[in-house]
Amino acid sequence: MSVRGNRLPLFLLSVALLGCGPGIRTPEIQLRSVSAKSAREAVASLAIYNPNRFPLRVQSVDYQVSIAGEIFGRGRRSEPLLLDARDTTNAEFDMSLDWGEIAKAVPSMLKDSVAVGLEGSYVAATIFGRRRFGFKGERTISLKDEVKSFIENLFQQH
Repeated sequence: MSVRGNRLPLFLLSVALLGCGPGIRTPEIQLRSVSAKSAREAVASLAIYNPNRFPLRVQSVDYQVSIAGEIFGRGRRSEPLLLDARDTTNAEFDMSLDWGEIAKAVPSMLKDSVAVGLEGSYVAATIFGRRRFGFKGERTISLKDEVKSFIENLFQQH
């Protein structure tokens, strides 16, 4: 068999592997807290679970946080973030606040619970190069429970 003949099976195997490349599952994100840094900036603390059997090397993340459908903060994290395989990573994300949008959400915050959304995209390094992935999630939180927890924590400080 010629050298050219040996390359065909290798080429076909490579095409098959690229076509069936490992599926990358979107990390599961849980909002732990949002803290004010200043009147214009806040920090979102997230727990990020990587369900994949391999680590993800996240190179950048663009995101926005909403309350009752009104975007109240946006941010970009450019620092690399390593998400270990099948493990949870805690990370903080800075965001700028949009008080006009927050004001629009105030009526929704006067209810017992409110939907908090997190949406964006991230760039990860894979064996096939850099790829952009999207994410979106929403969680309903009980405002009454959040206020109760805040008050309890306030009085438990030493």
